[in-house]
Amino acid sequence: MYAKMKIGLRTKICLSSVIIMLFVILSFILLNQQITSIEQSQTYIVKHDFKVHNLTHEIESQLIEMENNVRGSIISGDQIYISSYQHAERKWKSAYMELYSLLADNPRQQKTLSEVQTAITHWTKTVEIPRLQQSQNQQGQSGHELLDMKPGYIDLQTLREKMNTFRNTEEELTKARTNNLQEKNQTLKLGLSGLLFFSCFLSITLAILLSNSIVRTVQHVICAIRGITSDKGRFNQRIHVSTNDEIRELGEATNALLDNVEQREWLQTNVADMMIRYQGVSSLQELTERFLAGITEKIGASFGLVYVQEQGTEGIQYVQRGRFADRPFKGEQKIFQEKEGLVGQAAKEKRVFLLQDCSDSCSPITSGLGEWRPHSLIVVPIVFDEEVIAVVELASLQVFTDLQSQLLKETTHSFGSAIHSMQRRMDVQHMLVQSQKMTEELQTQSEELQIQSEELQAVNDQLEERTKEAEEKARDLQQTKKELELQAKQLQASSQYKSEFLANMSHELRTPLNSILILSEMLLENKNETLSEEEQEFAHIIYLAGTDLLGLINDVLDLSKIEAKKLEMICGEMSIQELCTQLERHFTPIAQQKQIDFQILLQKPVPDLFYTDEKRLQQIIKNMLSNAFKFTEQGSVIMQVEQMQKEQMTVEMEKKSDTWLVITCQDTGIGISEEQQQLIFDAFHQADGAIARKYGGTGLGLSISKELVTLLGGSITVHSIQGKGSIFTVYIPNIPKGVEMLEEHAGQITYEEVATSQNTEQIGDVPIVPRGYQESMLFQGKKVLIVDDDHRNRFALQSALGKQGITVISAEDGVACLDILEKNTTIDLVLMDIMMPHIDGFETMKHIRQSRKHIHLPIIALTAKAMNHDKQKCLQAGANDYVSKPVNLQQLFSVMRVWLTK
Repeated sequence: MYAKMKIGLRTKICLSSVIIMLFVILSFILLNQQITSIEQSQTYIVKHDFKVHNLTHEIESQLIEMENNVRGSIISGDQIYISSYQHAERKWKSAYMELYSLLADNPRQQKTLSEVQTAITHWTKTVEIPRLQQSQNQQGQSGHELLDMKPGYIDLQTLREKMNTFRNTEEELTKARTNNLQEKNQTLKLGLSGLLFFSCFLSITLAILLSNSIVRTVQHVICAIRGITSDKGRFNQRIHVSTNDEIRELGEATNALLDNVEQREWLQTNVADMMIRYQGVSSLQELTERFLAGITEKIGASFGLVYVQEQGTEGIQYVQRGRFADRPFKGEQKIFQEKEGLVGQAAKEKRVFLLQDCSDSCSPITSGLGEWRPHSLIVVPIVFDEEVIAVVELASLQVFTDLQSQLLKETTHSFGSAIHSMQRRMDVQHMLVQSQKMTEELQTQSEELQIQSEELQAVNDQLEERTKEAEEKARDLQQTKKELELQAKQLQASSQYKSEFLANMSHELRTPLNSILILSEMLLENKNETLSEEEQEFAHIIYLAGTDLLGLINDVLDLSKIEAKKLEMICGEMSIQELCTQLERHFTPIAQQKQIDFQILLQKPVPDLFYTDEKRLQQIIKNMLSNAFKFTEQGSVIMQVEQMQKEQMTVEMEKKSDTWLVITCQDTGIGISEEQQQLIFDAFHQADGAIARKYGGTGLGLSISKELVTLLGGSITVHSIQGKGSIFTVYIPNIPKGVEMLEEHAGQITYEEVATSQNTEQIGDVPIVPRGYQESMLFQGKKVLIVDDDHRNRFALQSALGKQGITVISAEDGVACLDILEKNTTIDLVLMDIMMPHIDGFETMKHIRQSRKHIHLPIIALTAKAMNHDKQKCLQAGANDYVSKPVNLQQLFSVMRVWLTK
């Protein structure tokens, strides 16, 4: 039945074509499998072997880092080296685990690696960790013993031998895989030749079978295939088919297959050749130059550049580290930041840039014959572990083909691994150099420490001698301190004795002076008209002498208070106009008596209200005017008050106040010599002894005035010509804020409101007494108890009060006073002396206030103590008011009238 079957030409051709196509497809599958195997081997070398080498170098570098950290800790004792040591330990263990997992297909290498890990662990536990712990416990002692490498030298040598064995084995395996890859390439060539040969044989057989119908066409195919097979693996010949039938399609398919195989074989061969070029390089510069030399040859580039990633001051940057057939030109840029130019943009985006027709903007290609502009430019990023570590820039006089671009992309993977491996190797070499330098430095420092130890011993001996000297000086200083403390106590006791003396002197002087002034004042009044004019003059002289003595006592006390910085300044508002009126009223009679012209000039504008201590200011001016009248026999005394202009003030004056008074006292008296003008302000000093005898005085007035002016924040100056007169000028600031403005210039100043005091707050409402109402009518029938241990004071007060119609009861001490008050409840007022025997005035007033029936009894304290704290003490003890001795009768009557009319 089959013999009768008619097989036409189409069928024969179809069958032959199918057979040939099946064979071609089978060949393609076999070739593809072989090519895939080659690619897998190449990928394994790139991804496995290079990573194994990198991890090996990583373990070695971390071990070196651990050794360096131990040495750093021994040298400095700093905790940061322990942290760095622990970090390096974690990194080598991590690298070990990753490397161990990569060697899963090689148990022998895993075993070797385990031995390396055991050696490392033994070395760290027996050598490094004990040295590290001892370095932390040496507490500043010399560490040269810990730097001795003998204890761990054998372990370290063993470790290095095992690492070298492991590394050599891996290098042999890599070399074996590379040789195997080359053998596969050769096998692929032979297989391809065999397949082609078998294909030719099959084609010839089919051609013979179909020769009757397709002899001519098949002969052309056979001739072409024979030509290919005769070239021994060269694929530059192709099948030429003239017919337009299935045979033509077969030929074209065969040619396409040959093109694809030829391209793949060309790519794999060139990639393998480039990898071989990377072996044996010793620097990054050499690596990049070898790469450029190879790649430019294979893709027909005319020149090229390589930029390697580095860490710069402004971040990651790409620095030119290799060039081929290129010369520097004006404006050339050798460093690119990320996203800067095509190089930076390619690194940022991990993208290939291909530029055509760029001859106008590119640097020319030069040779001995001339210059040519490149036609194409390609920029390719080199990626390793998802990070761009370099960028390649190539230029060509021709257009880059797709195959050339593909080869360039294929070679970048192995080139990136080579760059990374070289960088790690350079880091390890650098660390080794640093380790050697540190060893040398440690040796030098050890010697220096020995010298310093000897120097410290000598210094310690010197310090011991100085310590002994210091102890002796300390004992001397302690003795001096005790002597100074004793002197300070003596000075304090002396100051206390001085204060007590002044207080006692004031009391002892004021007590008899009190009787003299009261009795002389009563004699002057001569109400009974029993004294002659001469007797009244005697009484007047006695009164004036007592008044002068009182003024002297007050001056001495004021000077003492100023020197002790305990003078109280009471600041309040005052009227300049009223001050001038009072002074004019006071000194006009004196001027008329001496027939001297006296004027007070008030220059406008002067503030209506001025804030200062009115009493002390009046004391200062009165002292100046008194001196002026005292030393002026004829002529005039002129006092002028004006406000200082802003432009005349100094910076210090403006800080104190923005308003200043200038008070000038000018006279035509005897004047003061220039050498005496500064001495007159000293206490107890006058121009000369003759003046003191002629004009009298103690020389305290100007001294007190100067101190009072200083306490008020001002100053006083004098200008005088002997025989023509003197001019005293006082500068006083306006201090509305009181004591706060003068704290820097006064010892102890108290600011109070003039209208408010403790005793006036307790007075309450005082009944208004008609103008025609006489004091004698007010005092009629009143009973007053006088308590004083001095019978002279009791006699004087009884006489004065008795003439006012007052019934007087007297007691000589506090005990008698309490007895009288207990028996007599009709007493209207008590005049209480302070210094008395048995029970003094303070205790007596406290006992009186303890009784409910006498809690509102008015008590007026009479004391010869003139200190400010005495007044406060009296008020705190229970007194309603206070009058100092010697008593001014009008003042006493005024105070009594206030409390008797309450």
